Amino acid sequence: MARSDLPADRVEFLDDLACDVWGEFCGDRPTSVHAIASQLKLGPSYDDFGTDFDGILEHRSGRFHIYCNTADGKHSHHPRVRFTLAHELGHYFIDEHRNALRAGQPPKPSFPDRPGDDPIEHEANAFAAALLMPKSEFREALKSVPAGLKGILELGSTFGVSKQSAALRYANASGRECAIVMFRNGSPPWWEISPLLERTGLNRIKALKDSIPPDSATGMALADAPNQACELRTTNTLASLWFAGVPNGSQRDIVFRESAVRLGSFGVLALLEPHQR
Repeated sequence: MARSDLPADRVEFLDDLACDVWGEFCGDRPTSVHAIASQLKLGPSYDDFGTDFDGILEHRSGRFHIYCNTADGKHSHHPRVRFTLAHELGHYFIDEHRNALRAGQPPKPSFPDRPGDDPIEHEANAFAAALLMPKSEFREALKSVPAGLKGILELGSTFGVSKQSAALRYANASGRECAIVMFRNGSPPWWEISPLLERTGLNRIKALKDSIPPDSATGMALADAPNQACELRTTNTLASLWFAGVPNGSQRDIVFRESAVRLGSFGVLALLEPHQR
């Protein structure tokens, strides 16, 4: 998943827009994105569309309709399908996206986990995350789950989203200093750093190839078999091992708590949080 570089004020606008939609059409958790689409007479239609798209919002004969891909045996309540539907609702509720389709722009197939460099897709993803996990509800739910990565995993179930989506929302909406790194099998890791941690100057994860200690939480999780139930591990680490521009042994080389868990064949999710200062 590509990291979003949307301007902060645009992200805040999309967060507020999604919260308004949630309050008007749902107001409960987990968000019933199907009910929202149905109320608006947008369908949705679910089917196996192969690899053509994950979702698409079509405008034809003056009406909008959403199609969601349920290939590989996924059902309408699957976290990926729910996020896809929320993403397409983003294209509908974001005025610029909806008006472009209404003006005749061809519908664009969406792949929410692969938005690339397209700001339109990143905007729809930001809306989707905020619709499925409204900031006020998310922060309220944080109070009743364990701290750290264990709590993130529980939040995924609470809001009916994937563990990765819950982790991204945690980084962007929890109001805490943290960073997440997702190691996908066969692909470079993607990462997100919370706004509070970015303000300390730790704003970029460095290239991590061959630099993960095997006895670290992440190293042990990476060694776990992908087809077995795996435990969550926690160890200590240093900022210099993860963040770009932090010299080893410098004043900025602070201690972090590193937690990691293998998410089956999806890869390994790691959470970095500074020890209490």
